Amino acid sequence: MTTPARLLDTDADLAPDYPVSVALALGSNLGDRVDWLRAGVAALRHVVQIEAVSSVYESEPVGPAQDDFLNAAVIGTTRLAPRGLLRTALAAESATGRRRTRADGPRTLDVDLVLYGARTVRAPDLVVPHPRWRERGFVLAPLREIAPHWRDPETGRAIHMLAENAECMAGRPRIVAGPDAIDPVGGTNP
Repeated sequence: MTTPARLLDTDADLAPDYPVSVALALGSNLGDRVDWLRAGVAALRHVVQIEAVSSVYESEPVGPAQDDFLNAAVIGTTRLAPRGLLRTALAAESATGRRRTRADGPRTLDVDLVLYGARTVRAPDLVVPHPRWRERGFVLAPLREIAPHWRDPETGRAIHMLAENAECMAGRPRIVAGPDAIDPVGGTNP
């Protein structure tokens, strides 16, 4: 029997009774990548009480040949249901002109809901924790910087432990700018 905190949730519209800790990953490899990441953080501020924004990392793409990505992560709390937070992420992507023409293709902005408290969501349009996040250095490196002790609700392993896996660091994520490059407010909501 599963505990309530790890309950497999098929209702992605179930809002929490209290603020839930969330982790989101942002990426961009088209146009002014820093501006797109900044726009993503600004959009999230409307629905997430931001506690920390990572440095900006550059990494090689996973998948088809294309320009390198800039990546970052945001942690904070929200009272939105998982699908509501997903809608905000998709709206932020749309506002930057993102067009989904092919899987793993270039993008102005990508905002992924990586962790939503200890919830595990499996719905046709939303999977949390985000699929493959444990294998992606461009997600783990920024998260290790701002939330090293957060735990994966499925494996129980801390983010810093997941990030130590050398194989997942493919793409060689490296810091290219501090958090203030995409978050002039400085981490917390005003």
